[in-house]
Amino acid sequence: MIKADILIGNLEYKDQFEWDINIPENNQEEFARNVCIGLGLGTELVVPITHSIREQILEYQKTANNERNNYFYGEITIDNLIIKVLWILIII
Repeated sequence: MIKADILIGNLEYKDQFEWDINIPENNQEEFARNVCIGLGLGTELVVPITHSIREQILEYQKTANNERNNYFYGEITIDNLIIKVLWILIII
């Protein structure tokens, strides 16, 4: 879920919407431009809306990658490393 809360001068844009990051054809700038045209907002909001979408997508991807890595490799702690080394030694 993308949440936008942008204020520039006396122009304000607040919205939330779903964004499928698995569709590479989704274009943040085109979306922002269409929103501004559709709502009669100034073009000065195109860049901040685009930036907000990209920033949230990157944050989501970073979080998803960290969670995936933790799932496959576990949280890296001394205890986890010792257990993994012991399992390797037992297998060998």
